[in-house]
Amino acid sequence: MATFKGIISQALPEQSGVSRNGNNWRKRTYVLTYDSSNANYPKAVVFDVMNGKIDELNIQLGVEYEVEVDFSVREYQGKFYQSASAWKATPTQQPAPQPAPQPQYVPAQPSWPADNNQELPF
Repeated sequence: MATFKGIISQALPEQSGVSRNGNNWRKRTYVLTYDSSNANYPKAVVFDVMNGKIDELNIQLGVEYEVEVDFSVREYQGKFYQSASAWKATPTQQPAPQPAPQPQYVPAQPSWPADNNQELPF
């Protein structure tokens, strides 16, 4: 497990499908840039969030997070494949509070007729 702190710089579209055993799955891939001190070569990590964790973590583009990532390696036909999955993502900044909406002044419409030829009721 590794922890990275940075800004979500990309959020790829959600993918979904059905596994070999017939279970539905969902996956969303994110890029977290954790060091942009060298603009030409920023350091980033790519990780996936699976199934219900997508909704639970609700990771937003452009927001800074502290993300805990598990790495795994699999071998297939002599080649090795690495994957990174996040299981925890905590925003490091609180969203800016939204100001309460101010009531709008709407002038009241007079209840008497607008015809100036009639007498007023008082």
